[in-house]
Amino acid sequence: MAERVFGACCGHPVQHWPTPFAVQPHILTMMWFGLSDGQEVEVPDELISAHTEGQLVLFVGAGASVDPPSGLPTFGELARKLCEESQEALPEKGEALDKKLGRLKEKRVDVHERIKNIIDNPESEPNDLHTAIAGLAATKQPRIVTTNYDRHLSTCLEEHLDGSVNEYPSLAFPQRGDFTGIVYLHGSVKGPAEHLVVTDADFGQAYLEAPWTAAQFLSRMFRSSTVLFIGYSHDDTLMEYLARSLPAEETSRFALCCQKDAESKIWNQRGITPINYGVHEALPELLRKWAERVRMGVLEHRQRVEDITRGAPPLSRENESYLQETAKAPEKLRFITESARGAEWLRWATRLPEFLMIFDHRAEAQQDELWTQWFVEHFALGDDPELRQEAFSIFHQHGGGFSPGLWNRLAMQCWKPLKGGGDAAKDAKRWLPLLIRQVPLGGNQRLEWLLSDCDPGRDRQAMLLLLDKLLEPQPALSPYANFGEEARPVPRLEGPSWELWTYWSSSLCPNLSDETLASCVAVILDRHLRAAHLIAASSGDPSQEWFGLSFARSAIEDHAQDEASRHERIGLLIDVARDTLEALLEYHPELAEHYLRSWDSTQMPLLQRLAIHGWAERRDVTADEKIAKLCNSGWVSGSGLRHEAMRLAAVALPEASTETIKGLVAHIEAVLRGEDEFSERRIYEWLAWIAQHSSSAPAAQQALSAIQARNPEWEPLDHPDFLSWSWSDTVEPPDLGSPGDLHQMIEDDPTAAVSYLLSFPKNAEWDEPRWWDALRWLQSTLESHPADAVELIDVLIGEHAPEDSHASEDIADTAFGIWTRSDLDASLCQAITERLPAIWTTGTAQWTKRTVITDSSSGPLNQAINHWAGHLAQVVLRLVEQDYKVEEESWAGLPDRLSRPMEQMAKGSEMASNLAQVVLARGTGFLFHMDEQWCREQVLPLLDPSIDQDRAIRCWDGLLFRGVGPPKLLETGLLDLFVAMAELLGDRHDETGAHYHRRLAEIAVFSGINPMQQGWLNSYTASASESSRVEWIRQVSFALPRLSSMEADAQWDAWMRQYWSDRLASKPRALTDKEATALVDWTATLGSRFPEAVELACKHRAEAAERSIAIIRLHHLDDRPEAVNHLEEHPEHTARLLAHLLANTNPVLPHRQTLEGGALGEMIPKLLSRITPEQALPLKEQAARLGIDI
Repeated sequence: MAERVFGACCGHPVQHWPTPFAVQPHILTMMWFGLSDGQEVEVPDELISAHTEGQLVLFVGAGASVDPPSGLPTFGELARKLCEESQEALPEKGEALDKKLGRLKEKRVDVHERIKNIIDNPESEPNDLHTAIAGLAATKQPRIVTTNYDRHLSTCLEEHLDGSVNEYPSLAFPQRGDFTGIVYLHGSVKGPAEHLVVTDADFGQAYLEAPWTAAQFLSRMFRSSTVLFIGYSHDDTLMEYLARSLPAEETSRFALCCQKDAESKIWNQRGITPINYGVHEALPELLRKWAERVRMGVLEHRQRVEDITRGAPPLSRENESYLQETAKAPEKLRFITESARGAEWLRWATRLPEFLMIFDHRAEAQQDELWTQWFVEHFALGDDPELRQEAFSIFHQHGGGFSPGLWNRLAMQCWKPLKGGGDAAKDAKRWLPLLIRQVPLGGNQRLEWLLSDCDPGRDRQAMLLLLDKLLEPQPALSPYANFGEEARPVPRLEGPSWELWTYWSSSLCPNLSDETLASCVAVILDRHLRAAHLIAASSGDPSQEWFGLSFARSAIEDHAQDEASRHERIGLLIDVARDTLEALLEYHPELAEHYLRSWDSTQMPLLQRLAIHGWAERRDVTADEKIAKLCNSGWVSGSGLRHEAMRLAAVALPEASTETIKGLVAHIEAVLRGEDEFSERRIYEWLAWIAQHSSSAPAAQQALSAIQARNPEWEPLDHPDFLSWSWSDTVEPPDLGSPGDLHQMIEDDPTAAVSYLLSFPKNAEWDEPRWWDALRWLQSTLESHPADAVELIDVLIGEHAPEDSHASEDIADTAFGIWTRSDLDASLCQAITERLPAIWTTGTAQWTKRTVITDSSSGPLNQAINHWAGHLAQVVLRLVEQDYKVEEESWAGLPDRLSRPMEQMAKGSEMASNLAQVVLARGTGFLFHMDEQWCREQVLPLLDPSIDQDRAIRCWDGLLFRGVGPPKLLETGLLDLFVAMAELLGDRHDETGAHYHRRLAEIAVFSGINPMQQGWLNSYTASASESSRVEWIRQVSFALPRLSSMEADAQWDAWMRQYWSDRLASKPRALTDKEATALVDWTATLGSRFPEAVELACKHRAEAAERSIAIIRLHHLDDRPEAVNHLEEHPEHTARLLAHLLANTNPVLPHRQTLEGGALGEMIPKLLSRITPEQALPLKEQAARLGIDI
């Protein structure tokens, strides 16, 4: 154990450990305060932040109580005074004062009482420094430690706080490092004199022997808090001993010092940062100004920022540090961006790291929202040309990068100057190349919007830049890789294409008669088409280019075959290239000729197809020249060129000469003959194509006849120019007969009828009758003749039941579905009832089409009502209903003939029972009405998770769909089961979870069972998760508007007030921020109880949620009976509620933008006109903080 040593500081001995620690240097930024004498004092930001966060402890020494009117002696002066009065020698230099006083006590001098009398002087009053220290401490939860005996700090704090303050006397040190109040480390005159820590024995007891010693308290405090020493000097022994006793990893320590004391290097050696406040008289003013800064309201901050920004940098150090601090706070930054204008302020902002983040692509969009808005709207795209130039220069000086927020705002707002034209448009255009260079993910759509605002004549260069970027193909994985297509890179255009296509077709394409424009567009397209080919062919396999690029486009011209996928992948690029080529052919034939030659020579199929298309569209060559080009270019045999080659032939053949056509026939036979086993078929299709499109083609007819003779079964294809052809058509279901026909078959011979139905195949050609067609026929028949189903069921459950159990299940399921929807007469009900046992036995044994629940996208109830077992359970419930209608007056409960089948379902464990149980659970309320005892014994156990958890979860899916039944059912046990399911259903985010909370809210509001008196609400609150409790509170908010205001007030009196109050008192669980926020929505539905609810709402942190029901309802008065307009009836409480919510709302949350206008922007001005200025101030401050325009 380290040796404990005592010494004196300002005469006060303290404990320390002798091993010093290495002092770590601090890198500090400063907050400056200007004082009345003209000097400015710098206070480290770390200290300011610690105080703001409640982590600062003010450690006050004897120096604070020296100045008048306090006039109290230091510890050393006390020791000398007592020695003089006791006729003892004065303490020698370096002598331990506590030991000197201890020796006086041994000589029967009552040092404790005499010191108390000296300090507790009625003429001693708090001085300016006491008032200033207390004022600063009172701006937060006060945290003061003092070695002084006087209570002047307590007196001042009580005045500031309008009440008492926690005081910790000697030997009663707080156990927590985050205490609040004043710790009198060495006792105070408020207690008995003997409790003052004066002598060496006292210090030993306080620092070594007490159950919780001063040393332990100080160690914990220094670990958890930043400490500011006030009233100590560098040579006080306390400073030395504290530095030596605390390890290096503790929190920061600072000391307020006069100029001479602050210059001492001893502070840094002791791990304490000195803060030089100049002359001693300046200290109270510094602390007062610090406290004033802390107490400033939002409106005061805004006014001060406006006052500062009316001028221009350079600023005083106080104003400079104040604005820098303001810029770090999102809720106050807007005051700078709202008022700072001019080049000087823009240059000033470049000194702030927060501002420079707008030029960093790694910044998050929300971090720089206000800065980007300020930079773009008032500088980069503002009205002043000099500021626009300044912004552009600063952008380049600081790296020329864009944060996502800056990129988006510039891209969004460039359209304004572009539309306006002039110098502003010119300056805006220079941003476009930079925006294009750094497009973030999803940014192409914004570029499309910018392009749509470009005028082809006025904004040509900007337009071409944007067009070049938007038509640039990017490599992507084939979108059909998951559907059997080989995974490979394919070219595609980023972003949606509708805006781009609209602009192209309506604005750009009509202007291609301009040769310069057409030439520039052609260069762009040529480059991108070649790049697309390189991407598609990047694997090195030539076939990949075809499948990855050309195959996706059936025709170069606008064709119905490409209607569904015209602009997929690079379809838009192809359309634009085609339109451009056609414009070149019309207006600039020499330039068109250049691209036709270039693209034909590439051996790139897509470019070759464009070249062939161009030849088909040419008007400067004859038909014979087109045919000659077809023969001389190898296009007939070119892979993937068939459609364009055959289209070129179709265009030219009607006007081509007989000799030219003869040459084409010969060319076709020469190049295609012998290619493979299909070559003759390809020649056949070509010859048929020539014969179809030319009236004078004897050579083609002759060659075609020869091939036809060898292949008489061949017929020309409808579309031989396409590799594939797709079309859509509507197929009418086949007519198998009328319902009367099948009814007659069933009536004549049910077994034969079943066999006939089973004869239809499940997998047949699309135009042939199939099994599902037979089931539809059966359904329409049974809808007209429900009794026929009994005959069919007899076949299915009989000795000669079909072997196909799946088909049998389908027939039975169809029959059950009809029975659940049809009117059942008495004879039919009896027939069905008699067959229930046999149906269940057969079904569970043979109808096993679905043995497990596999579809997680549909809940148990949805699966049950689409399964034969679920349908059969519905049939039984229908039979009960029919029985009850007949015997209502004499009804004595469920008859055995119906209860036993349901018991069989309820007690089973196979899949059929599992699904039937869900349907029975859905009918819990109905069955309880039919037979209470039977329902308690047979149905409620299905819902009990303690018996079978999986079964309970399934069955609750059924119960929650229909509702919860009468109050008697709830009191019988269902309500307890609701609570028991909280952990199983409360955190589900599906429909079942939503139903659970909705029903539980309806029970609270509408059942007539008081949830607090009955106790279920406390049980639920104790067992449910936070997210479940929040959702239940929300559902109550949705239920309350179904009541009138008076009825809602009655609910408040009955249970809502007590529930809310209990939760605030942590009964049975502490209220969370999310729950408190949700509870606020209850307030607006109330009538006269609204003020009470607001009082409770303001006792816990809650924020203005993104879609706050309370705010919406306060703004829009609903049409409920006696609905209260709280803005008029309770303006003070409405204002208080809104101010409370806004005070806890983060100004950088995404939904903050929804607070800036709309409901709040309309409500707040109305409220301000109805309340006093004092009541309005908190609301106005929060509106200013969040940027709500009022």
